[in-house]
Amino acid sequence: MTQLLALKSTEQQAGLDTNDCATQTNICSKITKADLSGAHTKVVNAVNKTLIGEEGIIVRETTRTFVIIKPDNELKVLLKEGSVF
Repeated sequence: MTQLLALKSTEQQAGLDTNDCATQTNICSKITKADLSGAHTKVVNAVNKTLIGEEGIIVRETTRTFVIIKPDNELKVLLKEGSVF
């Protein structure tokens, strides 16, 4: 993830203020643009409590959803809004 976000190593971060608004904006911008296809994900909290614990590999991402393939080869659509991954 450090390489994906082009973050400096711990040694290079000495003196870097992580509360700096520009730094946080830069990191958030890169995270939202990251291609998450192939990443393992798990729902840790959600408005829809039946989704908590669902996990798998992201095979498709849209603006509002992740489509994952679960360990039992079942495809599942997870809403991003109201969920914490």
